[in-house]
Amino acid sequence: MKSKMSLCGMVLIMMILSAAVLRAVEPAGEEMAQRDQWVAAKFEGKQPEIPAQPGLIVLANYGPVQQNGRDGQPLRIADQQFQRGLYCHANSSVVVRLPGPAKSFTAQVGIDTNGQFGGGSIVFIVQSGGKELFRSPVMQRGQKARSVEVDLKNAAEFSLIVNDSGDNINSDQASWADAKVTLADGKEVWLGDMKIVDASKIPYDSQMPFSFIYGGQSSRDLMKDWEPKRDSKKLDEFRTQYT
Repeated sequence: MKSKMSLCGMVLIMMILSAAVLRAVEPAGEEMAQRDQWVAAKFEGKQPEIPAQPGLIVLANYGPVQQNGRDGQPLRIADQQFQRGLYCHANSSVVVRLPGPAKSFTAQVGIDTNGQFGGGSIVFIVQSGGKELFRSPVMQRGQKARSVEVDLKNAAEFSLIVNDSGDNINSDQASWADAKVTLADGKEVWLGDMKIVDASKIPYDSQMPFSFIYGGQSSRDLMKDWEPKRDSKKLDEFRTQYT
């Protein structure tokens, strides 16, 4: 009788543990919400609105965006140091939301050389209103900083993008050094002093859910001027077909 009770107890414990494991692997509400956001962004081209307050809204970045330095050291491009700016890592997309209309954006850009190893090859892009205002050539580690000066034409929002130039993100460490906006009223705003806004509600961009290299060119560059067309059809209660 004692052994029978012990066996029943063991079975009960196993049932409880199994139920706990099943609950642990069952998708949580937050995970399902992330799934829905990904589908809406990639297949339907819809994104939640960006938070309204001024700041830096990080839509994508490999690791955290760092302000006015990298890992406690000044930003460095080749052998030149900078005390202000943003350190990013491809593939990176940061929306700069300003307190008012802006006249211009200026910066010095290049691969951050604080690290001792690696190569890296990246492209710096500035966009506003769906238009590309600046694109650097492919930049390699050790190259001197390239000056950026962009007329923002009174825009109150623009994007800083760093892509991997179509190969991979190994050592694609980027510095937007001395990154500064001059507002229409003459006030200067240093990006290294702006607040990083919580972008957890905007985790996905609306770019295609795939990428490829064709003829040595990245699909990000090849298709940047193409107009995407999306369609959907409800197949049944549980399935939707996206084209």
